[in-house]
Amino acid sequence: MNAEQLKKKLDAIPDIPTLPAIALKVNSMLMNPNTSMRELSDLIINDQAIVSNLLRLVNSAFYGFGSQIDSAHRAIMVLGIETVRNAIVSVSVIPAFSTNHAGGDFSLSAFWQHSIAVAVVSRKLARHLAGEIPETCFTAGLLHDIGKIIIARHLSADSSAILDLEHQGMRGCEAEKAILSLDHAEIGGYLAHKWHLPDNLMQAIATHHTPQRRVAGHNLAAVVHAADAIVNNAHMMENPQTIGDIDHAHFTDLKILIETAPAWFDEIEPEITAAYSFFGIE
Repeated sequence: MNAEQLKKKLDAIPDIPTLPAIALKVNSMLMNPNTSMRELSDLIINDQAIVSNLLRLVNSAFYGFGSQIDSAHRAIMVLGIETVRNAIVSVSVIPAFSTNHAGGDFSLSAFWQHSIAVAVVSRKLARHLAGEIPETCFTAGLLHDIGKIIIARHLSADSSAILDLEHQGMRGCEAEKAILSLDHAEIGGYLAHKWHLPDNLMQAIATHHTPQRRVAGHNLAAVVHAADAIVNNAHMMENPQTIGDIDHAHFTDLKILIETAPAWFDEIEPEITAAYSFFGIE
């Protein structure tokens, strides 16, 4: 099938997970530059479950804000609309995909362990970059592989064919494209588009394996690309220059941080563990 046929097939699947209505509404409102903080606050406070999870996240140890935030309105005023939106998406996405209907060897727990670790490392890298919001990078890292769940859960026959090609030595993304015309990153980007996520998040998800395709002026895809490779190689890297998954040509601003990853990765493992605990991932 070609890419357009795949998108139509995805559109026709009735039970593809989506974000809660409140999260979709927030994303939709933020597409309008005239949306005020008060309008956004009024919307959020009407959903006490979201408010509770939002405040639990922004006050958690691993999120790392200095002062206690006790209301959705204060969260918006202190953190800004972008960070609050990222927090709402972050606390919504794992419950939306909480049931493991995927067959084969796909492990939902292992999937979220990897995604959360990439989210934490992405935020670590972003703190050293001008122009990138660390919490946006956290959300991008959390969502970067979301297309893999779609393939495993809703395209099981295709997933088996992809695994056959991988067993023959083909790389995962190449096998996905051979069978589906789109890889998991591009499928994830399409899902992000349907969720009305902003372009920078959508592009980061869709291009995290091909950061040379990232939107001009944004390093978000490059950050997630590097974080993904660091996490994948965390327990076997002695020299980051040997991490073949990192395309070093696109990391001028992150070069030193990538090269020193073996020294600092162990230091943020407690932060990753705290994030696992917060999201209920063992």
